[in-house]
Amino acid sequence: MLRRKLLAVISSVSVLSVALASPAAAIQLGTPETAAPEAPKTVAFNPEVSYPSDIVTGSASAPVTIIEYASLTCPHCANFHTKVYNDLEKALIDTGKVRFVFRHFPLDQIAAVASTAVSCAPKESQAKVVSGLFTSLLSDKPWPNAGTFEVGAGAVFSHALGDAYDFEALKKCAENDEQFREAVKPRFDAESANVITGTPFFFINGQPYMGPRTVEEFSKAVDAAIAAKQAK
Repeated sequence: MLRRKLLAVISSVSVLSVALASPAAAIQLGTPETAAPEAPKTVAFNPEVSYPSDIVTGSASAPVTIIEYASLTCPHCANFHTKVYNDLEKALIDTGKVRFVFRHFPLDQIAAVASTAVSCAPKESQAKVVSGLFTSLLSDKPWPNAGTFEVGAGAVFSHALGDAYDFEALKKCAENDEQFREAVKPRFDAESANVITGTPFFFINGQPYMGPRTVEEFSKAVDAAIAAKQAK
């Protein structure tokens, strides 16, 4: 039942009345502006615990880890990734200072399905897919408005994956119960933190970062985190 209903969702993101069976029922289908209902609370929360769906860029030996919680239907997240992230990558990731972790925090059902589909793509291509989805989100033809997932998001996946793109295989993977649970689990776990007030939300070496989202301010925060680590 869940697989058939997920198939309906991924085939047409405009269908707004699909009710998914547990565990996906914690996030009901809605438009990108529709917040998901409150997810089950976990006993403890540690942002530094990794997830299989994490998209990691940078050296594992970098002294600072920045973790971003973001939703693929969040315009603020798209703004960060299209206007700030590339410069941040050059200044902090490519220089070996930062290991950057993109973590799915779907705010609605469309984002949850997209997160699942991204997790089905080859690991080395997932960052490119996310970048493409955010670029599309801010365009005059946003991918969630295309009418079907294949026409909207599918075009982004096709561009990112090239000859490796196979929509039927992607759809089959995204229908999988475990794949869906794995993709949305970071959001469920993060609900218990009571510090994530919106997306994108960042942690720098495990500490919430509430500062401005410019490369310059990130650089200051990263340098401070490095100094704090060296002082221990």
